Amino acid sequence: MTGSQIALAIQIETKRGRDSFKSAEILLAAGMYADAVSRAYYGALHFARALLLTADEEPKTHGGVVRLISRDFVRTGELAPEVAQLLSALEKQRSDADYTAELVFTQASAAQDIARSGQFIDAIAELLTRKGWVIA
Repeated sequence: MTGSQIALAIQIETKRGRDSFKSAEILLAAGMYADAVSRAYYGALHFARALLLTADEEPKTHGGVVRLISRDFVRTGELAPEVAQLLSALEKQRSDADYTAELVFTQASAAQDIARSGQFIDAIAELLTRKGWVIA
C-alpha cells in the first residue's frame, strides 16, 4: 500500500471503530448486553487494525491482530502491555457473547467492557495521532 492508501485505510478503520463503539453504547442502553459486548470489541478491533496498518500488517484473524499488536507495538515500547491486554480481554468476552448462549451478560459487565474498549480506543487514537496519522 502507498502512504495515501494507508492513510485512507486508517480513516476507514477508525470510523468503523467509532461506529461500533457508539453501537455498543446504544445496545447497552437498550439492555442488549451480549450484543453491546460484541460491538465494544469490534470498536477496539478496528482501531487495532488501523494501528497495524502503520506497520504494514493486515492480519486475517482476530488472534493475528492480538499477536501482532503485541509483537509490533508492545515489544517496541510504543504501547503499554496493559493496553494490549485490554484487547485480549475484549476478544475473549466477544467470543463468549457471540458463541456461548448460556452465559448471561449483565449491565455492569457490559458497561465494564465498553469502558475497556474506550480505554483501548483512546490509547490507539493517541498513538496514531502522535505518529502523524489523521483518524476519523
